[in-house]
Amino acid sequence: MYFIAVAGFMLLFPLISIGWDAGLNHQAMTISLAGHWYVFWAVGARLFSAGLRQTIQPSYTAKKILGIEGDDVLSGSIAFKIC
Repeated sequence: MYFIAVAGFMLLFPLISIGWDAGLNHQAMTISLAGHWYVFWAVGARLFSAGLRQTIQPSYTAKKILGIEGDDVLSGSIAFKIC
């Protein structure tokens, strides 16, 4: 699932947005246009979705990434202490 999300944010969504914007405005595909949509999707939307997941499910980071087990993880207090 992670690979699909990263591929979407890094390749699929920027390419669709570049094509849509270039076609709608009848303009050439420039580096500026590509950079605009790549930064929007690959940086902005991807970090927003990661932050949203961290807010909704804070124990995931502690359990899967940091390898911490225990009752403190379920309350999410460890994840908030890290931030």
